[in-house]
This record gives sequence, structure tokens and C-alpha cells, in this order.
Amino acid sequence: VPPALQDANVSLREMFFRLRRIAYRQSITPERKAMLEVKLTASQLFKGKKHSYPQSVRIPFQANRLKPEHDHLMPTVEKALSSFGDGRPVFSFPCTKYDRHGYKPRVRILVLTRASLFLLDGLNGKLKQHIPFSAIQGISVSHLADGVIVFHLVTSSKKEKGDLIVDTDFLIEAVVKIANEAAKLDTVKVRPDGRIEHQIDDKKSGVIKFDSGNDFSITKGKDGSLEVKSARRRSLVL
Repeated sequence: VPPALQDANVSLREMFFRLRRIAYRQSITPERKAMLEVKLTASQLFKGKKHSYPQSVRIPFQANRLKPEHDHLMPTVEKALSSFGDGRPVFSFPCTKYDRHGYKPRVRILVLTRASLFLLDGLNGKLKQHIPFSAIQGISVSHLADGVIVFHLVTSSKKEKGDLIVDTDFLIEAVVKIANEAAKLDTVKVRPDGRIEHQIDDKKSGVIKFDSGNDFSITKGKDGSLEVKSARRRSLVL
């Protein structure tokens, strides 16, 4: 660029990139804008803290992570939701729920609405637990690449079921969407010490221990704890 045109060149470049930014912002649909905002929240919660986070960055979030084999369950699921007047799902995903007593695995579906979480049987769609947002006290995950989420719930009496423990391939997406919808983002904790304590009931507590290895596994330990072995590279934990 000739010296006499350098100032003009700088001004034109700034104008060009400013117009490009305006055009890009105007081209973003409300749906994509919402997804990018959720992605930003995921970065704020998990970047540099959760080992599985980098894998999730390039994959767009979706409203529904259920598979075609779940389609036959939807009438039963919708009936369960309508009985609470919660409206349509905001996010749905398959998971494995672990019993607080004995840690037996159960095939489940978690459905997020504008007001609640619904835990449903993954085989027949029947409602297993309804969790209003007011019952969620916190959400804990480990710093490793596993998919275990602990929802710390109100356990003030024997009627409450204690904390909810699930494992899913969609951890990052699930935690961000649930915490955001429930206004519980400030309660999300990434535990760096390899253990999460959970309430079995209003008096008893248990421990989940996390470690890394070559293979992924979730088993009951000899000491009665739940032992989660996190593969160093799990194929998909969003």
C-alpha cells in the first residue's frame, strides 16, 4: 500500500470487518443464538476443569438425545409430564441411574421441562421420580472424563429419596441445560479430589470414588463405595 493510502487502507479494513460482524450477527437465528449462549455457559463451567470438556466443544447441542428405539415410550412419557402440567420437554437424554442403596444400575431417561426434572423408566417410560427445581440443592461431577452426575436433593425427611446418581454420555450438555433452566448454575461443582459424597437418605451418606485408567467401569467397591474408573479417552461425553 502506498504511504499516501495507508490511513485510508486502515479505515477501509476496519469498516469491512465491522460490516462483516454486523452481517454475521444479523444472520444468526434465535435458536443458534440460544445454543451459542449455552455453549458459552459450558465453557465457563467446565473449561480447564473437566477432562471431557474439550470433546464437547465441536459438537452442537440438541434438544433431544433420545434414540429412535425410545419413540414407542413417548406417549407414556408425555402422559407423565402432563399430569404435572409442566408442558413440553426442553431436553431429554438416556442415562443409567444407580441406586443409592447397593448402587444397582437402572436404565432410565431424564426429561427436563421449564419447572422440573422427570426420571422415567428407559424400558417402559413409566415415571420413577419427579424432581421440582426447588428440590435441587446442588450438582456435582468429577474432574475426569466420566459421565457421572450427582444431583444433591432435599433430604429433610424419610419421604425424600436422597441424592440422584446418573451416568450419561451427555454430561456437559445435561448439566449446563439443567442448571441453567433451574437457575442453579452457581451450585455446579467440579470436584478435583476424586470423590463425591452423596446422601442415601436423611441420615445416611455414601461416597463415590473416581480414578482414571485404560477402561471405563462403574462398580461397587469392597468398602461399599461406588467406584468409577474413567477411561482417559471416552468416545462421547458431551
